[in-house]
Amino acid sequence: MRRTLLLLLLLLVAACAPAPTPVPPPLAEAPAGVEWDTRPEAIVFQLGIAGTSSDRASDLNNVPYCTIYGDGHVIWLNPGISPEEYLETRLDDATLRAFLEELVYAGFFTWEPLQAGTPDGPGDGPPRERITLTLFGETHWLDSPANWPPGTFARLQERCRQFTDSPVLYVPTGAWISARPTTETASREYAWSGYAETFGDIRLADIPPERPRWVTGEAAASAWGLARRGRVLLIDEGQAYRLVMQVPGLQPEAPAAPR
Repeated sequence: MRRTLLLLLLLLVAACAPAPTPVPPPLAEAPAGVEWDTRPEAIVFQLGIAGTSSDRASDLNNVPYCTIYGDGHVIWLNPGISPEEYLETRLDDATLRAFLEELVYAGFFTWEPLQAGTPDGPGDGPPRERITLTLFGETHWLDSPANWPPGTFARLQERCRQFTDSPVLYVPTGAWISARPTTETASREYAWSGYAETFGDIRLADIPPERPRWVTGEAAASAWGLARRGRVLLIDEGQAYRLVMQVPGLQPEAPAAPR
């Protein structure tokens, strides 16, 4: 009954909106209205910046502002902190369900991009705001400019920060690292030799973007900290590099974790 009422409400909302996007049919009975993949690695909701800028290293280091997984795990950007800081918490089923239903009732499936054509992939096109939602077994994403209500993106960022008053600091336990040689200059330069104790015998010349190295523990945490500082140059054997670190299952362009 609840599922039927939800779908009727969605149809009513859709009837009032211009050229609505059809609501995907549920895969199975959903007692409280919405159905999502509850696996810990399944991304149910993500809010971030998609696209490519002139600074490819920063694009690859980019982390979405908020990511919610199927088991209720939430990772979000703590604003106004430098270097960037990400926090995490875990939602119970009822809280996650309420948030997802809130998005549906707000009209997510009736929002449309204001530009015609197929949405670009994570690393394609110019930088733009992106909202991704996976319900009923289907993933839908919407990029700005779109006809979502004014302030929607900022309100969803704030919504993620309001889930808990006692978050913990997020630090990945594993990540891919690579180095991009560069001739650019930056106000912050560090000698790679100063990280020898953490990264061992890894030379930056040996980890180009096409051959990233998987690191864990302290090395992953250190790489995460460097990437969160923004435009930082690492000097190794006289050559300047930009470090790229990517966390599988968090950053859209990150390779899968090794098996």
